[in-house]
Amino acid sequence: METQVQVFFEGPNGKTYPKYKPMIQAIDRATKTPVDTFKRDMKGESPLAQPAREGNYDFVVLDPIISTPIMCDWKRIS
Repeated sequence: METQVQVFFEGPNGKTYPKYKPMIQAIDRATKTPVDTFKRDMKGESPLAQPAREGNYDFVVLDPIISTPIMCDWKRIS
């Protein structure tokens, strides 16, 4: 079974951001090194699943408009 990740953006008021398609970097939590970078893309209202190696990662949003990368809060869906 292949491991995949989907990146959803939801504000504190419940608003979603389906048109936001930034580059996202996966950083290995143990080594603090980047292991993958991908562009978030959508199919309708759902983000396309990206292949990922099993492991524990922090995800960082790389947005050219914002000078500082944004750390993402994340949760495992299943």
